Amino acid sequence: MKGLDLTGKRFGRLLVLKDTGEKKKRQKVWLCQCDCGNTKKVITSYLTSGDVKSCGCYRKESELKNLSKIWGKPRTHGLSKTKLYRVYIDMKNRCNNTKCKAYKDYGQRGIKVCDKWQEDFMNFYDWAIKSGYKDELSIDRIDNNKGYSPDNCRWATQREQANNTRQTKKVTILGETKTFYEFEKQYGIPAQLMHSRYNKGFRDDKVIYNGHLANFKTTKLKRDEKGRFLKKEVANEI
Repeated sequence: MKGLDLTGKRFGRLLVLKDTGEKKKRQKVWLCQCDCGNTKKVITSYLTSGDVKSCGCYRKESELKNLSKIWGKPRTHGLSKTKLYRVYIDMKNRCNNTKCKAYKDYGQRGIKVCDKWQEDFMNFYDWAIKSGYKDELSIDRIDNNKGYSPDNCRWATQREQANNTRQTKKVTILGETKTFYEFEKQYGIPAQLMHSRYNKGFRDDKVIYNGHLANFKTTKLKRDEKGRFLKKEVANEI
């Protein structure tokens, strides 16, 4: 077993990519690629015994088939109480329901749900699972002027989504035009703090000053040898 190499071998829907070098239950841990696109780490015995055949998608599909047999409704997905189904309904409402509060920012702007998703939740479900859906993520359109479709959507954190909305304000600070979240990554100053300062009329050095403005002196930030502003450093601090 020590010299066993499963690389390149297939077990159910899983194709073994490589030995991760990790150990669990005194066994090798293998990185596997599922047919649905997800990856999963599995120990040797679970693969060879057939206990694990997929990343988890096979179990979900089997559960849906069993529910269909019990209810006698082959088109019933049994997922109407899940968060993903709520995401699906909210998406359609924003684009189709004129009484929805968000309709003016979506349907009224011409934002639509693609035909494949519009006609069947399971088409949306399949895409979501293959694209890395997690309950803590939300659906995000890559191009906010285009509709909901597989090639224009992704799952993103709240911050990633907020940084991609039409309402995200880009400002010019020290000659650079970016969002506050992008400036946060560059200077290490919280985006909300910079946004508050900017709205109060502060500009440039005072927006990205890493300290209390009561101690601030009008001065230029330090630059490195290439002329780039240094993070979290201000000359002539008191």
